Amino acid sequence: MKKTTFRKLLLVGGMVFLVLMGAFMLTRYSIRQTVQENMRQAEQSLLMQMEDKFQDYRYNMIQIVSSMVYSPTVYSCFFQNSAERVMANEDVSMVFSNTFLLDNTITDIFLYDKDMKRIASAGKEIEELEDCGFINEWKEQITFSGLFEMPDTKSPGYALFFPVFKLESEKYAEQIGMCILVFKTQKLMEILSDAHLVSGGELYLEDADRQILAASSGDVLGRDLKKLADYESGSRETRALAIEGWNLVLMRTEAGLSQELYRNTCFIAAAYLLAGALIFWLLIICYRSLVRPIQEMYDFVQEVSFNPRLRIEVKDKNEIGKVEQELNQMLDSIAQKNTEIQEIKEWAYQSELAKKQLQILVYRNQIHPHFLYNTLDCVRAMAVLNDQKPIAAITLALSRMFRFAVKEENVVMVEDEVNYTREYARIIDYRFNGKIKIEIEMEDAIAARPMIKLILQPIIENAVFHGLEQQVGGGRVKASICKADEGRLHLEVTDNGCGMPAETLETLRRSLTGEQKEDSIGLPNICHRLRLFYGDEMRFSIDSRENEGTRVVIDIADKVEDRGIGYVSDFSG
Repeated sequence: MKKTTFRKLLLVGGMVFLVLMGAFMLTRYSIRQTVQENMRQAEQSLLMQMEDKFQDYRYNMIQIVSSMVYSPTVYSCFFQNSAERVMANEDVSMVFSNTFLLDNTITDIFLYDKDMKRIASAGKEIEELEDCGFINEWKEQITFSGLFEMPDTKSPGYALFFPVFKLESEKYAEQIGMCILVFKTQKLMEILSDAHLVSGGELYLEDADRQILAASSGDVLGRDLKKLADYESGSRETRALAIEGWNLVLMRTEAGLSQELYRNTCFIAAAYLLAGALIFWLLIICYRSLVRPIQEMYDFVQEVSFNPRLRIEVKDKNEIGKVEQELNQMLDSIAQKNTEIQEIKEWAYQSELAKKQLQILVYRNQIHPHFLYNTLDCVRAMAVLNDQKPIAAITLALSRMFRFAVKEENVVMVEDEVNYTREYARIIDYRFNGKIKIEIEMEDAIAARPMIKLILQPIIENAVFHGLEQQVGGGRVKASICKADEGRLHLEVTDNGCGMPAETLETLRRSLTGEQKEDSIGLPNICHRLRLFYGDEMRFSIDSRENEGTRVVIDIADKVEDRGIGYVSDFSG
């Protein structure tokens, strides 16, 4: 088996090596398309990001100029005469100064009335810019200009034309003037310089006249994009912006594409060479880690069929080790299931035996029941005729108890069990001339709840004959049955009898748990019957102190299940 598996591993290794070689040859032809597609997607994503940034930039500039123009101080200038404007000049200058602080790329601010006469201004090159002629142009919508050169500083700049409208005019969009802001291109350069370009790519911002407003790198401001050296040799991707006439242009050169292709080709080639070198090393690892452990598991499976207690030794914590652990757990589970099956069989046997014993008891109690009923009724009638009321009462109680006891059902209502026990209490009261008092309490809410038949009365009987009968002065037995937590039933029987020594109590407790077998129909028999019907949901405890009394507590569920025959009852519906 080992030789066969190793030869198969060699054959598989050779086939994998040939497949790797063929795959590498095919990959070389597909690398270029993959790289181009990846670069195109990256460029599209970059253009979308840049478009969003310039959209935000346009929105911020408009917000700045709008806040400035429609401030009460500046807006009132459009309706003032020359004297009033002179008086308000200081306040207007303060507003202009605040505007300069909002954006340090703003160099000059102009305000014109509807006749395009300058009514206010601020900046470094006001007169020089106005002499250029294009600054004081009338615009009916928000417009950005193209690139121009500052007359004094010779630095590149552009302007924002913002029409001012009368706010309270009855006429729609009544324009009352213009506001013009002059900017340096520094902010545009900063936006483009933050772009993460792929290798060999450049990003340009051009105006409506195709002049370069800003670039990701290089000193090309004011130049025509078509006259750049790489314009014809490279590829381009153009995206129009929300700013009228402005475009984003992404240029990619062949040098950048070749560099990216070379990098990817080298990486893939190294990966294939490494994979080929690892194949033969993996053959040895596979043999040591797979073939040999599998062979050991195969031998173990052959041997464990003759020795079920045998377990395989787990040497590693890898997948094979996990399989070995699972195999051991499976064998443990099988052994546990076999043990549980044996316990279930034993339980079924004990349950069947208990039912047979109960049937025998029923058969014994059913010997001529009608004859006994008639005889008890006859005795009661004779007692009534002879005015023997105690005898009549005892006879009636005994008749009712006998009728209840010989019924074949195992499950009765709590009220029936309590009524049966009260008939017994009546007999005890007559028998001991009232020296032994039996008190029984029951909550009305649980009267219709199901419970096992003949549980409460035998416990009280045990208390009477083992705890109170030996006392000269008699005593008291108090029994209560009520609702406990989670709908469970709580039974408690307490007497003030003679109690029992600690050794006797311990022996009795062992008989209740089954540790010590005892031929008795008393408390051990009751505990055994409860366990058959309620299983682990039953709680049975007994406490006693010599010369002080005994207390028995039982907690059971509010439904009854005969685990021997699968009978379930909750008296619902």
